[in-house]
Amino acid sequence: MLRTADYEKILDFLSMIQENNKHFSDQVIYALESVFNFHHTAFFVSENSMRYPIAHNLQKDVIEDYSSYFHKLDIFNEPYLQRRKVISIDDVMPYNEYLNTEYYNSFQRKYGFSYTVTVPIKLEGNTVGGIGIHRTKEEGDFSLSEKLMLANASKFISARFDQSLKQDRLHFFNKTFVHSIELLPGGFILLDQNFLPLYYNSLAKEYCLDTKYGSMKDPVKAAVDFIRSRLSMPMIKTGESEKIEGYGFKISPIYVPLLTGNQYETMYCIYVDQEKEPFERMLQKAKGQYGLSKRETEIVSLIAVGYSNNEMAETLFLSINTIKSHLNNIFNKLHVNNRTAIVHKINNIM
Repeated sequence: MLRTADYEKILDFLSMIQENNKHFSDQVIYALESVFNFHHTAFFVSENSMRYPIAHNLQKDVIEDYSSYFHKLDIFNEPYLQRRKVISIDDVMPYNEYLNTEYYNSFQRKYGFSYTVTVPIKLEGNTVGGIGIHRTKEEGDFSLSEKLMLANASKFISARFDQSLKQDRLHFFNKTFVHSIELLPGGFILLDQNFLPLYYNSLAKEYCLDTKYGSMKDPVKAAVDFIRSRLSMPMIKTGESEKIEGYGFKISPIYVPLLTGNQYETMYCIYVDQEKEPFERMLQKAKGQYGLSKRETEIVSLIAVGYSNNEMAETLFLSINTIKSHLNNIFNKLHVNNRTAIVHKINNIM
């Protein structure tokens, strides 16, 4: 039977593995040593019949020997043993018989270990790994109370491991989501069920800054609020679009399943793209509206496709100074002061 002091140790251990300041496997290894004085431990997971320690306080040579070969001889590998909460040598075979195994003579004894227990880690009824705890002959065998304490803690270890895996997967998904959204060729805004922006990529922000909301503290939210004010819920449900100064904002609902039950939460995504007339057609409008000459029109066309001053000079067989002179004339006629503003103004010509 366990004493009050033993239950206090279990509670201390459970409290320590609830913290989120380090990887869960590292937390378990640290807590086993701090609370129970288990100094030689390894937290391992199974994959394709292999066992890989993901956290341990054993010598590097021990881990390499075990992972490369001796995991195949591990006496705790038998499937029928995994139904237990804690497995000791005596649960597998008589101790004297164990002393004659290759696992003990070629591996355990080499590193000075005489006694071992394993705590299986289970997810949805399947054993996915375990915690191996070793002791030297001087430290002595594991007592009944120590095994009982580990047995009481085992289900909480498995539950907390499951939780940590889900958190890791969510973190990985979030990182992958953000990276993927940044690679999209257009702008993307994700909204919650109350139409508040949860995330948007840099291109969406750039497009919103390019509209009349660019001078506001939060141009993305301002654009979203404008779109929401213009579209009714039936229109949103069918994936309607709204234009803001040459940019198309198409909003569509998405249905996200909740973790429990068969319920869904409605969220919304907005795809943002430039919806402008072909640049050359807009340039012809600008030519008449701002009095651009034929040569100035040619230079604006080259600016729009990214030509430098030197490249324009070579293409048009003009000197750099002549190109600069034409640029100054274009700046004055369009009332702008840089090349980017030229393209922007022409794209947005009415």
